[in-house]
Amino acid sequence: MPSASAGTWSPRASADRVGTVKRYVKYRDFSSKVEEFLVHDKRPSTSLNYQHKWKRYRKWFKDNRHTISNPTVQKVAHFLVFLPQDCHLSTSVIKGYKAMLNSVLAIQGLDLNNDQVLRLIIRACSSQPQRPSRNLLPSWNLDVVLRFLTTAPFEPMRLSSIRDLTRKSLFLLALATAQRVREIQALSHKMSWQGQDQLVSYLPEFIAKTDTDAHSTPWEFRIKSLSTVVGSQDVERLLCPVWALRHYLHKMALPTRSRNLFLAVRCPSRPMSKGAISFLRDIIKSAHTSFPDSSRRELKVRAHDIRGIATSMLLRKNCSVPTILRAACWRTPSVFADHYLREIVRQEGDIFALGPVVAAGHVVD
Repeated sequence: MPSASAGTWSPRASADRVGTVKRYVKYRDFSSKVEEFLVHDKRPSTSLNYQHKWKRYRKWFKDNRHTISNPTVQKVAHFLVFLPQDCHLSTSVIKGYKAMLNSVLAIQGLDLNNDQVLRLIIRACSSQPQRPSRNLLPSWNLDVVLRFLTTAPFEPMRLSSIRDLTRKSLFLLALATAQRVREIQALSHKMSWQGQDQLVSYLPEFIAKTDTDAHSTPWEFRIKSLSTVVGSQDVERLLCPVWALRHYLHKMALPTRSRNLFLAVRCPSRPMSKGAISFLRDIIKSAHTSFPDSSRRELKVRAHDIRGIATSMLLRKNCSVPTILRAACWRTPSVFADHYLREIVRQEGDIFALGPVVAAGHVVD
């Protein structure tokens, strides 16, 4: 067994931070129980955040032609200086990078917490010009929108207009699948069943913009039903995406209908355009207008917000990062962490809070 000094280490640092921790712990002959305990000592959100930081750290090492399996305090110091000068990161974020690195390098015997130079670098960062940090709180309240969809003119659905039924079905499907607007537009109206759940697929000619030889979007996916988790008298049953799609398909069962799932409201023989899916933004704004006391923040609504909120709800449910990536067809955690991660707060007892909903392919309470 080699000594714990950083210069004698042979295990290769992998692209996965958790995998690297496993290698280092195993190399020091600790038991598998210790290994599993250490790799699960972080909350899912922290683990995702650390993986994103580890990816940037590895890239910096590669760009500077350093050997990542042979770190030194001097190299770490250089990296920490790179973060404010080139990436314009805040002091709190840089402290997070240092904590992430220490969670790995301390196993090698390289304790970053007690180095005076690193402390001075962190202190100096506070005097650097800072850019505003990204606000993770959505500007709109999901529960307000869901409550809005359980009231007239969306209920009862059999009496809803084509426009209102389209708006409701579209929103619930966007939340249930966490799909991009372009992907929702390319869904086929031909569906099948798997128990109480609905199987939805794309039109054969559709190719997702992120498809590559190594990564392709699943052609078919399942929409979960709420019928098995809510009672017939529960208000949440009105938010079942499968139930809404049944009503929508029944009302839009035209002999000359397009192959697309969603059709233009004014001309049902044609598919809904990408621009018309602005219904998603409209319904969010309408919901908050109907409940003016529900939000005092300025509404800045984007259709992609639904995708971010749906996947962030899985994180709140403690779903694994790979599960979240599969749900949204993302290749790397950094896409989620950088652009879609939201802080989801659903407080029990809130007048707008409802029970289970379907989000990103899962039933979330």
